[in-house]
Amino acid sequence: MARSLRQHCAKTARQTVQLGVTLIELLVALALTGVVTIACIALYTSSVQSYRTVDGNQELQMKARFAFEIMGQAARNAGFQDRVGRLGSIDDKEAASIVGSVFKPAGAVFAVKGFDNSKVTGGQVADKFFDGANGSGGHNSSDSMVIRYFGSGIRSNGGTADGSMVDCKGTAHGYPFSNTAADIPVSMFYVELNQNEPELYCVSIELPSGSRTRIPLIQGVETIQFMYGVDVGNTETKYPTRWMTASDITDSQWPLVRWIRVGMVIRGSPGSAASEEAETLYPLGKEFIGSTPTPGHVFVAPADGRLRRTYSTVLQIRSTVQ
Repeated sequence: MARSLRQHCAKTARQTVQLGVTLIELLVALALTGVVTIACIALYTSSVQSYRTVDGNQELQMKARFAFEIMGQAARNAGFQDRVGRLGSIDDKEAASIVGSVFKPAGAVFAVKGFDNSKVTGGQVADKFFDGANGSGGHNSSDSMVIRYFGSGIRSNGGTADGSMVDCKGTAHGYPFSNTAADIPVSMFYVELNQNEPELYCVSIELPSGSRTRIPLIQGVETIQFMYGVDVGNTETKYPTRWMTASDITDSQWPLVRWIRVGMVIRGSPGSAASEEAETLYPLGKEFIGSTPTPGHVFVAPADGRLRRTYSTVLQIRSTVQ
């Protein structure tokens, strides 16, 4: 009887102990719960930011790829000369006259030309690429470049485009209407602000009216830089012997440009960067930075939480003006 009573009391005591927790145990439980909650929130935040960064990187890569594809197409067109003509009966002498009028130094017109730290403004000028000048104030010291080439027409009517030669807007052009520089297609590239967002622009010319059409190509291009591989001495190897900025190239050297190096800084949307830190970027690469850097070759990005990447490529000029 006494043993049974002791067992009953012990069981009751154990049940009493299990009815609740002490204040210390409660505080410990709350602390552990807080630690786990904070860890989960940190993991979620990190995952979201990682997703934004990866997604932002992919977006910037797609933009750079598209820009290089458009400019690469323009570079492949640069200096193209159709020596067949409108009706397929033009002789080489007349073709040479047209080529000379369009591409040779008369009127300072070339197949490829650029300006440092510049922008495109104003209307079309028939005897030169565009009314730009070195140091005319490109956005973030961005450069501008223009490429000219013959259109290509169908054999029965050369003025009707056959679709093989298109400008940066995607418009196909036929054979020149006359032997003047105003009658061949152009593709111009420069950077300008559009509603406080920097964009890479394409400018083309409607033929035969000569009026300009400009369209934004890519949003977020903060700066674009060009350097030109020039065959100094005209070795006729079609390979450059020196990299030069537009400011250093003389009128007689523009027809000797063989390669174009393009460098860009493209930014993502707000909050796409993993951290808000200022950074120094080199659009063309550090190897193109001399003892006295050219404006725009070094870009200091603000600490605004935007993801930024640099992209560069080299475009080859396949056609030489003869």
